[in-house]
Amino acid sequence: MKTITVLAMALAICVLGGCIRHMDPQLMSAYDQTTLGTSDSTAVLSTLQTPESEDRGDLLSQSDNVIASWGHKDELKLWPGRDKENIKMWLTMVAFNEDSTFVERKYYLYVDEHARWGWVTHPKWATIVYAQAQADAAVLEKPYANENARMSALLDYLREKFTSDTLKVSPDNKMIDVSNDVIDEAILTVQLILKESPARAVELSRPDGLVFQHKSFYKGRMRLAENDGMIKLEIKTGTYSEKSQDARTQTIGND
Repeated sequence: MKTITVLAMALAICVLGGCIRHMDPQLMSAYDQTTLGTSDSTAVLSTLQTPESEDRGDLLSQSDNVIASWGHKDELKLWPGRDKENIKMWLTMVAFNEDSTFVERKYYLYVDEHARWGWVTHPKWATIVYAQAQADAAVLEKPYANENARMSALLDYLREKFTSDTLKVSPDNKMIDVSNDVIDEAILTVQLILKESPARAVELSRPDGLVFQHKSFYKGRMRLAENDGMIKLEIKTGTYSEKSQDARTQTIGND
């Protein structure tokens, strides 16, 4: 009887207050298995083209030095009267050094239009972005006035590289368009924060990251670090930006 009561209470809280739907970690297995400087195109393709990705219906596109795989899942409406379907989208993209043919940059993006749902709490979009890039020497060796200026330059570098990489594979893809919007808005918002409050630059490398308000996804959390020329970026917005609801995290800096 007690067990039934506890389950009933949990269900009531979930329905009224909102339940969290987490990302399937299998979706980013290709990103996890790709290593900058050592993985080549053959290795990357083998991680992107798997029985699981075929079952999901993931699509593949590639140019001379960029490979992208993306997919989506449309589900039934959760509540009567909703005019949108429940859509999840994901993207893995890898860029190669044109001379060595090894991976130079990798990205993973995930969007869930209904990551939080409930009777009282309206469904909320949530996004996850992971990126790693080997920075150019010009960016690394340039003298910066302070840590704030250096961090802002690293963000500029990542945003420019992501935009140029996406244009090489499929400029009309919806997932890539959404990804560009998320990254652009998040980075520009954080750069404005750093301009107004330079001391907050240190928050980017802390475990909790730098918290900011994201116009499209309510709240965001960003982490950024550079070690031995490798830049690591993590962005979580909406429900996924809540510390207790982290779907997963990557190692940033020395944490």
